Amino acid sequence: MRRRPQLLSLPNELLHFIIEYIAYNPILPLSPASYTQRKSRTLFKSASPDLLALSVVGRQPRRLCLPFLFANAEIQHQQHLEKLKEHLAVLSRYIKTLLISSFEPLHGIQHVIPQLKRLRYVDLLRCHAKPGTLDLLRMILAHPNVTVLVHDLPDESMCEVDLSKVILNDRTEWEISPTLQKYLDQGMRLMCLELLNPDSLDDQQLTSKSFPGLTEIQIHTDTIKPISFSWLSELSSTHSTLNELWLLDGCGNYFPRHIPPFVSPSSDQEKDLKTLYYAIQNVGFRRAIGQSSQEWYVMGLALIMRTIWAGLSPIKVLKLVASSFPKLENLALNLSRDAREAMYDVNDLTHALAQLSSLRVVHLDCFYMRLIFGSEDEKRISLLQGDIVTCELLVDRVERALLLLASRLAQQVRSLDFIYIHDMGFDYDKSGTVRYNWYFSGWLRVLTSNRDVGGKLERR
Repeated sequence: MRRRPQLLSLPNELLHFIIEYIAYNPILPLSPASYTQRKSRTLFKSASPDLLALSVVGRQPRRLCLPFLFANAEIQHQQHLEKLKEHLAVLSRYIKTLLISSFEPLHGIQHVIPQLKRLRYVDLLRCHAKPGTLDLLRMILAHPNVTVLVHDLPDESMCEVDLSKVILNDRTEWEISPTLQKYLDQGMRLMCLELLNPDSLDDQQLTSKSFPGLTEIQIHTDTIKPISFSWLSELSSTHSTLNELWLLDGCGNYFPRHIPPFVSPSSDQEKDLKTLYYAIQNVGFRRAIGQSSQEWYVMGLALIMRTIWAGLSPIKVLKLVASSFPKLENLALNLSRDAREAMYDVNDLTHALAQLSSLRVVHLDCFYMRLIFGSEDEKRISLLQGDIVTCELLVDRVERALLLLASRLAQQVRSLDFIYIHDMGFDYDKSGTVRYNWYFSGWLRVLTSNRDVGGKLERR
């Protein structure tokens, strides 16, 4: 007789909290590869591989996983809606967030949404230009408990609609249109504001408006001029929900010339930090706990190793990051622009990352071609001697090496919860012709019990 797993002997309430912890993949840290995802950020949560695996272990785990498995549903086209109708009797008990990403009108959706009694959020991802969007919005708002997220303003006028339950997730500029101002006056809330030309506006322009529900500001720093943040104190005082600020330096013009705000290095640090600033592409700040707090700290960095800067190695940069930003939680590190001949010992790399004592999420981009593994590791990831090198064997080696890297990180970086890997590369024959290429991406979760890594990399 098989023994019941010890985990399943815990009370259901405790199992519920454990499952909730592993249920969903987090949002990627802001980085070159994930910026498009953040632009269209939604309330939809994707189920983690751990949740899917646990749900097929047995009846009790399945029953406990169901509310998390079906809490988020997406409708991409009419066939998805028909499938939802088919299983509506069961799914109506679980669905809390509904993501509607269809480009075409959905026939019959007006009969489905009222039956989703636990529904809390509807995300209209691609509905702004669709005929009938206003009717769809009105119908959804008739649901007593639903908040609607829109990513663009519908083409039709909404001036007669109560917008107190509507959140706009568009990357709205400070110079808002008269139409949007009317919608704000009707109660519409905003999630994110985008500032494209920060040096063209004065403090009064930035603080004279009110943005209900504002949680994030994105500033594009495509300039060599210094940015004044004197407006931030007043704006954060009048917007208690504002807790994130991102500086996006896509062209690499700003950070090599200016120290990021809220960073006060000592005189002996400042020279070394210049090396780090050449690598920064994006930096995120979070407001310290407390609605009235005016303290901000660096919580996210996207770094890209640029070949043109001599002496810019990820090992050196990571040591500077650890000493300069002790509260860093999210890190994206991209080696795709590093010199092709530059190689780094995997032990040195993991040791450098281990100095980041608050790091929870790390995004590694294009690492495989830059790593040197030890002799024992090479045996584990090497091709068998005498094997004909096929694409499948080569890709298998790459996958095992990336998983080995993730395992090392999980063991060394004790605060780490999630690892996102994005890797691609090529293999050449003697004539320089590309024979094979590979592409991997995926979330890996660090299990707190034994620091093992769970999850799967998608192979292409």
